[in-house]
Amino acid sequence: MRRLCPASAAQTGSARPVRAHAQAASGWLERRPAAVFDRPTGAAGRPLRLRQILCRSLWRLKNPLVTRYVSVKRIRRSEDITNAKALEVLRKFSQSFELSDVQRKTLDFLEKAASMPADSAEAKVGELISRFGFARITAIQLVNLMPEDVEELKYLLQMLERREFSDDEVREMLKILQS
Repeated sequence: MRRLCPASAAQTGSARPVRAHAQAASGWLERRPAAVFDRPTGAAGRPLRLRQILCRSLWRLKNPLVTRYVSVKRIRRSEDITNAKALEVLRKFSQSFELSDVQRKTLDFLEKAASMPADSAEAKVGELISRFGFARITAIQLVNLMPEDVEELKYLLQMLERREFSDDEVREMLKILQS
């Protein structure tokens, strides 16, 4: 059974329906635990949800000396680079700062995967772009994957490029990659 709440009608100018058992529960506010009223409030003065409270509490437990939230830095510029260049950047970074677990694993992987110096990798990328008109990301992927034979290169080109290449062009690409 639903009735209109006279208190809300007087405050807002419109009557809203309220369940009858909610009106009948007299003294409900007096029986509420004090913790309900003492909840922390956000910037707008509204009570925070339990999830927000828990997240803030856990964050403060992990960072007891910091009282304000740290803002996330925006990415100002991005650039596609080869594995060899990424290895070079990560090695420079490791000389100045301590690496996290993810950074350390990435460094280990790049030391195994990068098979040439960064300068020669960039030269190969530039040559593939100028000779065959590849997009930079395609040329970088070919240099990173370093196919060993013509069939492997053909398969990669089918996935990376929408156009067909002659056998001579594919052999020339392979010669550039293996030089």
